[in-house]
Amino acid sequence: MPSGRGVLRARPQRRAITDPPSWDARVEAERIAGERLITLTDYGEPSQILSERQVEIIAAQDCERLESAGVNLEYDRGPLGLEARLRPGKRVGATRFTLRGDYVDVLVEPRVGNARFLRMLEVANSELLTHDEVTNVYESEDDLSSIVTEFVVDRILEFLRRYSYRDYHLRFDRGSTRPRGRLDVGSYVTRNMPRLKWDRMACSFFEFSGDVIENQVIATTLTVAARIVARLQSTRKKIIAQKIAVARQALFGVTERSFAARDEASIVYHSRNSHFKLIHRYCFLLLLNSSVSLNPGRRIPFSSFALDMAVLFERYIRAIIGSIYGRDRFLPKSRLRFDVGNKGEIKLDGLICDMPTKTTVECKYKLVQDTATGVIGEKAMADDIYQTVAYSVHNEVQATGALLIYPSTRFDAPAVHEVEEIGSFRGAHQIPIKVLLVNLSSSETDLRRGFEGVLRPQRLPEDFAAA
Repeated sequence: MPSGRGVLRARPQRRAITDPPSWDARVEAERIAGERLITLTDYGEPSQILSERQVEIIAAQDCERLESAGVNLEYDRGPLGLEARLRPGKRVGATRFTLRGDYVDVLVEPRVGNARFLRMLEVANSELLTHDEVTNVYESEDDLSSIVTEFVVDRILEFLRRYSYRDYHLRFDRGSTRPRGRLDVGSYVTRNMPRLKWDRMACSFFEFSGDVIENQVIATTLTVAARIVARLQSTRKKIIAQKIAVARQALFGVTERSFAARDEASIVYHSRNSHFKLIHRYCFLLLLNSSVSLNPGRRIPFSSFALDMAVLFERYIRAIIGSIYGRDRFLPKSRLRFDVGNKGEIKLDGLICDMPTKTTVECKYKLVQDTATGVIGEKAMADDIYQTVAYSVHNEVQATGALLIYPSTRFDAPAVHEVEEIGSFRGAHQIPIKVLLVNLSSSETDLRRGFEGVLRPQRLPEDFAAA
């Protein structure tokens, strides 16, 4: 053995002593961090004047990306030249714009608050108005993307704890060594035999498995949720990731696939899979309103989650009015499309058939009321009134009245406030239009009572029996 003198010992490297960052460096780092986040409120005031760096990144995006995020870049002439601001629209969510490795995050928050927003989501999708439970558990300082993602993941976890589903589905194996079911002899002769693959044959067969479209929707939603969370600076990022991992374990062997809006309507629900209908609504809420890549490691220049508040507002109002009249007197959305010849078709937001009266319902997520004075801007309603009358006098509608519903900008206002009744004429038809302002901070019970006071629905025999 070698003696101790012959052993070469590596000298410990001395750590370089560096000076702490200067005050100017700290200020510059905080300035860059502040420039990377712009927080807005839907239909609220525009942002502060953007810096040159923010303008460069946002202006480099195309119009489609800005529209998907629900924001608009505006320029005004100021004392020092052109000033750029970002104006929010009707979409809420989080968007990251990138340019050459740099980025700006734009957060558009709902003006009703996170708890009421999630309650609106819950009511609009499940149409359950049996209680006024407010979702206080999600009242946090995190951005909307992380809150909605955790909301959907929690619903998936609750569902997977109660249900598991397997079914027969048609599977195609291009090169099976144990062919079964329907054999593809033509492919075997033209493809396999010339390649000397005598032991393989394409076949299609039914397999009893959990890898069916009902579970694939949920598995893909969890993958999209993981991609969204990975790009967030949320305080609950690790907690949400753990929930996603637990849910994904319950779907072992289920593959992901891409889903489009048409796929939501193509899923057929029957007695065996009807319990998937509600959870799929939550899943498609995330799938259809996010822009992320399903391929791991792939970098994309634009990622976001943005939800159209106009669509949510319409579904929320439909759920409340539907709870008053039921499906027999408040027609489902599938029956509210009417042909207008070569110009396509019209789509009503709602139609109340409380015979002998028929009332059309049009929901407009616009701020037509001045927040300070409460005055209604009639110019903002002119196009909506014309559209409502045109829809109401359609040959297949022939409504006797109409509701034009807007959100109220004042949270101290009544749940449902009738602003005015407009007697509009279209030819020989007189269509009285009631303009309503709805306070979205009110409970569902108060909103229902408010609509009942305005509409005064007829009470049917079954209503008296229920009472």
